[in-house]
Amino acid sequence: MAFERTIIIVDDEPWALVSLEKLFHRPDLGFRVAGAFQNESEALAYAVANQPDFAFLDIRMSNMDGIELAEQIHLSSKRTHIVIISAYADFDYAQRAIRQGVLDYLVKPVTRVRAEELLKKLSGIESEQKNTPAGDGENADLFSQILSYVNQHYMETIQLSTLAREFFINESYCSSLFHSRFGMTYSSYIIKLRLEKAAALLRETALPIKEIASRIGYSDFLYFSKSFRKYYGLPPTEYRQAHVLRKEDGPHA
Repeated sequence: MAFERTIIIVDDEPWALVSLEKLFHRPDLGFRVAGAFQNESEALAYAVANQPDFAFLDIRMSNMDGIELAEQIHLSSKRTHIVIISAYADFDYAQRAIRQGVLDYLVKPVTRVRAEELLKKLSGIESEQKNTPAGDGENADLFSQILSYVNQHYMETIQLSTLAREFFINESYCSSLFHSRFGMTYSSYIIKLRLEKAAALLRETALPIKEIASRIGYSDFLYFSKSFRKYYGLPPTEYRQAHVLRKEDGPHA
């Protein structure tokens, strides 16, 4: 399944909320409505906790207008892009929205054609921004997210193309991040990570070596043994025995 960008919609009118959700929940275009809220505080709490890709905000609500809510979301969720929705073509509000970095300003009623145009525009804007990060801080934040993802899924088959789709960056840029941070290719980093995890399991558990190989993502036991020996200079069995002997000799040292 292709990775979907997430949207939250905030509007204090129930009928409008239902209509907007139907318009913008478009998995076929790569967009999913992750939450629809009538209450601004609940929407803000969700945005802070979940960092959605986009927030579509009605401009006139009971407790806080859309611009104020956009300001609050931006303070805690830098990655969330804002779209303002209004029943009025209000020039003053539109100017305030522009100053807050809002990506677009929709006037109700929103047609299906206008909704599709917006989603395609947002897809293009986000892809461009992801492919050309603004600076070192953004690079570091993006790479931190990528590393966290890889460290959680290293036992799976994760190609550069997988990361590119997941984080809306191109493969060559993703590869350059690993080169610049670790001085190695992405595939070398995955091998290193898997074998270090295997070594820890050999030292700290009594799991069968074939099970360890499977747990870290190797379906071919012989290939795992060969890779482990190349990396550590010992086959897995001897590596485990060596560390068992060290533990037994430790108290007498």
